[in-house]
Amino acid sequence: STVTPSRVGYTALVDRAVLGALNVGRTQPPGPVEIPVTQKVNLRKLRSSLAWHARASRIAPRDTAVHYADGRVVITRSRVGVDLDLAAATTQVQRAITSGAREALTLPLTRVAPAVVRVPTTVFIDRGRFRLVVVRSSGIRTFPVAVGMPAYPTPTGTFHIVQKQRNPTWYPPDSRWAAGLGPVPPGIGNPLGTRWMGLSAPGVGIHGTPASYSIGSRASHGCIRMYIRDAERVYDMVEVGTPVTIV
Repeated sequence: STVTPSRVGYTALVDRAVLGALNVGRTQPPGPVEIPVTQKVNLRKLRSSLAWHARASRIAPRDTAVHYADGRVVITRSRVGVDLDLAAATTQVQRAITSGAREALTLPLTRVAPAVVRVPTTVFIDRGRFRLVVVRSSGIRTFPVAVGMPAYPTPTGTFHIVQKQRNPTWYPPDSRWAAGLGPVPPGIGNPLGTRWMGLSAPGVGIHGTPASYSIGSRASHGCIRMYIRDAERVYDMVEVGTPVTIV
């Protein structure tokens, strides 16, 4: 690409130099005198022109991302980006223009680091396969689950964990099926098992269950049930804020 002096607001104050030369001749003895010509470049125009030319060579950084498709986890690894070092390039081109140089310049580039490098901890729940998948930088773990029955389906979408409780108390939800039921304290027979991970989907969470026979079926009122030992493992793998995608 070519950056022309006219496009970047180059001016040379020749008239001022000539006037200076005339004044010198009046005040000093005859003889050679060097009169500098003041040169200016519009830095705003120069930066804008360089940024426009740099678009063709720019490589955007790419963050590490995790997706779930057709029953499998797809991890896209991060990539370092490349962009023009605009400040250094502006100085370099300005000097070339004001010095009269016409040789091609190799402009300085800079590396742009991605924002996410490590594999982010992510949970995927596949309702059709009755599967919960935890993806972490250390690997992928898969667990069997039960999901919502047809009358109370587990919602699909992307949510996140908003609450974690050890040995939770079960409180009946404001729903017709729970009418007349009272709280169940922690212990054997608690519908939530020993761990509760509440989601941003209202009334929905991941938890253990004493009804282990229900795993692998549509049996809950919208929550994701796990074997108690598996829920305890997942509890230790995730944090509040961990994204949970249900498909």
